[in-house]
Amino acid sequence: MGRSGKLLMLLMGLVTGGFYARAQLPDYQVVPTEVVTSFQAGIKQVRARQFEPGFASLDQALGQMWTYQIQDLPAYSMSLLRALEQSNPPGETFDRLLKYSRNFAPHSSEIAFARAALFLSPGHFSGSGALDEFNRGFKLLDFDLVEKRRLEAYVWLGSALFLEVVLLIFSLLVIGRYSRVLLHWAGHRLPEGYGSWALPAVLLLGLIPVFLGAPLWAAMAWPAVLCLPFATGRIKGIFMAALLCFSVSAYAEQRGKDLLIPLSNGPLLSQLNLGYGIAKSEDLSVLEAAAKKTGSPALALALAEAERRAGDVKTSSERLIGLLDNPEAGIIAYNQLACLYLDFDQIEEAVKTLETAAALNPTGPEVFYNLSQAYNGARRFEDSDRTYEKASQLDPEAVARFDLAKKLTGSNYYVARMPIPAGLLEQDLRRDRPWTSVLASGRYQFALFIISFILLVSLGLRNQTRLCRYCGKVICPKCRPESRVSGVCGPCHQIYLSGKAVDPKLKMAQRGRVRRYHILSGWSALVLNLLLPGSGLVLKEIAISGFMLMLWPMAFITSIILMRVAPEPLVPGVNLWPVWLAAAGAIYLVCGLLSILLYLKLVSVEA
Repeated sequence: MGRSGKLLMLLMGLVTGGFYARAQLPDYQVVPTEVVTSFQAGIKQVRARQFEPGFASLDQALGQMWTYQIQDLPAYSMSLLRALEQSNPPGETFDRLLKYSRNFAPHSSEIAFARAALFLSPGHFSGSGALDEFNRGFKLLDFDLVEKRRLEAYVWLGSALFLEVVLLIFSLLVIGRYSRVLLHWAGHRLPEGYGSWALPAVLLLGLIPVFLGAPLWAAMAWPAVLCLPFATGRIKGIFMAALLCFSVSAYAEQRGKDLLIPLSNGPLLSQLNLGYGIAKSEDLSVLEAAAKKTGSPALALALAEAERRAGDVKTSSERLIGLLDNPEAGIIAYNQLACLYLDFDQIEEAVKTLETAAALNPTGPEVFYNLSQAYNGARRFEDSDRTYEKASQLDPEAVARFDLAKKLTGSNYYVARMPIPAGLLEQDLRRDRPWTSVLASGRYQFALFIISFILLVSLGLRNQTRLCRYCGKVICPKCRPESRVSGVCGPCHQIYLSGKAVDPKLKMAQRGRVRRYHILSGWSALVLNLLLPGSGLVLKEIAISGFMLMLWPMAFITSIILMRVAPEPLVPGVNLWPVWLAAAGAIYLVCGLLSILLYLKLVSVEA
């Protein structure tokens, strides 16, 4: 996924989800006891502001973690961030604790987002620090399957909910603006003497979805469809576009639900257990059965790693050799195979394998770091320095972590194994739904769209019943003189547009009606613009400007509803909802003020 795509995905997740989802982190007690003991001692000392002894304990925990070949411990990293907030250390100590947080979970995007949240807090605010951590989080999404699927799921679910909110709000505005015109028009359709039946007839017709037990969107959209033929062309266009877009909401919701498949069992959980260093014999069996059944290169890589850790190096190397020609997994297989060679001091084989890997993938810091060590073992020191420099250029933080691991573990080599990309693992989970299924999932929405289109063509094109934009009266060819200008009744046309002589008393009476109408509708629109920015403009038929201003408020409302659907924080112990509420609420208020200013500028009547 490109950088712009990842940025868009995360931004949509922030807007629609308010950073809410469910976290799945391993418990403290599932890792080896030595790691737990050293880490807990370090945390206790940091909280007591005994930083140097705390650092020594944390170094010991890191060394043990890397000795057991554990890749990530997000819960430990999160605990460090909490301790950091509680102890509030000085600058250099603060930076050092952040580095420990990165070292304990170097591939966890959600912990990078947690550090960004820390930099957004009042006590540690740093705009550049937050941006750096967000950027790190974007990159790590490529290796964090749980977080990647979660954010993608909330993009889909939030998009579906946003489309529904747009349709519901616009339906309410259309009903509020044109229900009076529909009622007047219906009175003329009834036989003479039955005009009083117009209101019951319209209510009966508009409540059909309620009688049928239809969902909320149908109960609101159907009355709006009945009112739509009397609206202006722009409002018709926006409503029909919203209804057509809403037709894909059921498909988007289903895609989101597909992505929320829990990783609580099966081969993916076994692969995650490998990364946490807690895989057991049953995980090896699960991976072996799944790899054989699916032929997945990602599961084959995970199985090779499980076999190596179980002591079956021969089978592991044979499996990796079988993956070298795989276009998706070949680079990782080359690197992991070379790590096996380095483990057993087979330097020449490691050099050849890593040189091939470096030629195929000139952007992997693990490959060049391992190649530097292999060159050093082969006493090719200039080549070793050159490749080490190349690795440092690609990812200086990763190289610093590898060097620290070599120092803390006391090994001649620290073999840097590559994590399996989330996209490669995801292939075994993804349930592809073809876009043709949109027609099936949104069939009722499409049916309503077709009915709306038929009503607009059959009734809206030749219908002359409208609202006067001056006095708010219903312009009806059957009971009021119609003007030659669309949207203006006869009396208002004579007074304000034609310049013809009018009886002074009638002129003053009509102007009084106009003033009263605009005082009432003006205050109503101003209040609406403050409550829901842009809605007052739409109510006064300034459709495009109003709808554009309504987009952010509707996204804000969507995030509130989505938060109630998924009330647990994305990152354990870090609730970004108050921060989001404050920032988004401020933007909401600005949109309200802008809509009021725009309303005062655009809505003017010569009276």
